[in-house]
Amino acid sequence: MRIKFRASPNWILLIGQLLAQLSDRMLSIGLIWIISKNFGDTWVTWYLVIGGIPHLLFFALNAKIIQIFGALNVVIASDWIRSIIYGIASMLLTGIAQPSELYQVMAIIFASNSMAAFFNPAIFSLPLEIARGVQIQKLTAKLSAIGSLTSVLGPIAGIFCFQILGLRGLFILASIFYLTSGFCGWLLRSRILKPELVNPETSHIVQEPPAKKNVGISPLIYSMLVVFLLMNLLTIPLQILVPSMARNLFSGSFNALATMEGGLGFGISAGGILLSIFTISKRTLFFTWLFLVGVALTFLAFQYSLNLWLAAILLGLLGLFVGLANILILNIFQSQPRPEFVPQIMSYVNLISSAAVPISLILAGALQATFTISEICKISAYALTSVCLLSWLPFQKWGKELL
Repeated sequence: MRIKFRASPNWILLIGQLLAQLSDRMLSIGLIWIISKNFGDTWVTWYLVIGGIPHLLFFALNAKIIQIFGALNVVIASDWIRSIIYGIASMLLTGIAQPSELYQVMAIIFASNSMAAFFNPAIFSLPLEIARGVQIQKLTAKLSAIGSLTSVLGPIAGIFCFQILGLRGLFILASIFYLTSGFCGWLLRSRILKPELVNPETSHIVQEPPAKKNVGISPLIYSMLVVFLLMNLLTIPLQILVPSMARNLFSGSFNALATMEGGLGFGISAGGILLSIFTISKRTLFFTWLFLVGVALTFLAFQYSLNLWLAAILLGLLGLFVGLANILILNIFQSQPRPEFVPQIMSYVNLISSAAVPISLILAGALQATFTISEICKISAYALTSVCLLSWLPFQKWGKELL
């Protein structure tokens, strides 16, 4: 008897995305290390700024492109174009020692992130094309878990692989993995997107029970986008506070920093894994609000932690609530509007995610002339607690069916 193994099409997509995003994180840490070493921290800032510019430039265009060509086709194209970009980079760059090479890197990062500006909203619009019912939430959770997992594993693997492969090796690896990821998406397209598999009468159904189904961008969606923006802005100063606490409060060792960062990353990954196994199909807005309050309260409690392991546990809980809240927010964005509005909403999400970091860090830097980073984070934590508690009012007004 012959036993045939057939991988689930969704798992083919997830494996491809895991490889591509992991290689991207590895390459990023390698580039940051070389730029910092050879040109100083100021150029690292410019590297991050230039990487964020395409998300602003193409904000008005990416939703239209996704609507015209479909989310899966945009994911495939952006992966394959990035494979070509990194392949060219591997032939041009062996190191970054001269200013001309630094400028080439900046151009490569700009080109790569131009593709990411289309990819990011497409990947979270994609579940509507290839899944139905509660499977949409599970697939969204899996994609989110991959992103958070690679953010933890990528820097560790990047340091290891950079020492063995060098910069050119990281570019080649990224090119191969993005080529593979695009091929995984192509296999998914050939297996899933067939006319006979799509029932036009039910293809828009993404969640039960429906609430205000098939409307455009409602006041509820706009209010949730505002809360999502404020959550991102007010938690970013944590990126400064964690290394500051490791340096000044917890013996100044790298192990203390790694312990806290590891706790946060593990918590975010755990949130994605949990919702990829279990689904919340009823009262999604209530649980979203509950997890947002959990984010705020754990962020606030972290400010007063004087023990390293307590700090790591609180960061783990914070990450868990962030992961759970983000996935449910994305699921509501996928399920409530008409499908053609989803790419536009995901474009807002991508813009918020990419713009929140530089804006928040600039504000935190300006405030550090008057306040310590600890005081800034306390202010942020109390402000976030107020925002999350008060978000119940617009949620109750415009989303009663989901509460």
